[in-house]
Amino acid sequence: GLNALFDGLRFVFRTPIISSTMLLDFVATLFSSARTMLPIFASDILGVGAVGYGWLATADSMGAVIAGSALATRAEQLRRQGPLLLVCVVVYGAATAFFGLSTIFAVSFLMLMLVGAADAISTVIRGTVRQLSTPDALRGRMTSVNMMFFMGGPQLGELEAGLVAAAFGVPFAIVSGGVATVLLTLLIAWKFPVLRRYDTPTPLAAEASA
Repeated sequence: GLNALFDGLRFVFRTPIISSTMLLDFVATLFSSARTMLPIFASDILGVGAVGYGWLATADSMGAVIAGSALATRAEQLRRQGPLLLVCVVVYGAATAFFGLSTIFAVSFLMLMLVGAADAISTVIRGTVRQLSTPDALRGRMTSVNMMFFMGGPQLGELEAGLVAAAFGVPFAIVSGGVATVLLTLLIAWKFPVLRRYDTPTPLAAEASA
């Protein structure tokens, strides 16, 4: 019922480590969304045509696969997940901005790979932090609230990018979105010290604490 719904919302917004990671997710997908602009970049700015567009469209996925594979093969647990998450989102925004500035296909491709790699790592960390920080009884409701940010951010981001591009041009829309992501990430890092200091304890440390 409604009480269960509000329990989930109250938990999310009263738990800084949960709300801050969701806010990061929303900010990054709202402002650093360049995918719908790729056809314009391929044809008008880079001049690489349909084949080049195909490569650009797969670049972030390639970066995500490489980064995800590197994470999956690690034998040890990631440490200092909070700072690493913030760094990944900053890299995500900066790579988006440099992509918007680039007029060289190879540089654009590499920047999009970096976008995909940073996004993959930050997505893994955000998901892990939320799951570990949520009691079993609230995990489904927390995930439901998260889906509003996860699904709403990209769609609103495409609208935002289109409006800015129509007013100021495609490169400006992408560069300004990337810069906004970096600045807002730094603001979130400042406002949520718990995120800056977050570090999941090792199994031995958690056992000793218990």
